Amino acid sequence: MEDRLAEQMAEALDGIYVARNTSHGKRIFYYYCASSTGFEGVVAEIMEGFSYEYTCQSTTDPGWTFYQQFLYPTPQEYRSIL
Repeated sequence: MEDRLAEQMAEALDGIYVARNTSHGKRIFYYYCASSTGFEGVVAEIMEGFSYEYTCQSTTDPGWTFYQQFLYPTPQEYRSIL
């Protein structure tokens, strides 16, 4: 599922898969795309092949602020990852 979503987001929306967050029984995938037009349709098409309940949403973040402030690891987190 994760690979198919990444492929389709890249192909259909010029999307970049940037992160995944798993917590509280949910897995959230984050993409930065050139456009959100057709986003929900792309996700729905992929998810038809899987038996998971899902939701999707898009927000505008041209400066990648959410990525920099939440998704990108701090220097300490990065050392821990390594």
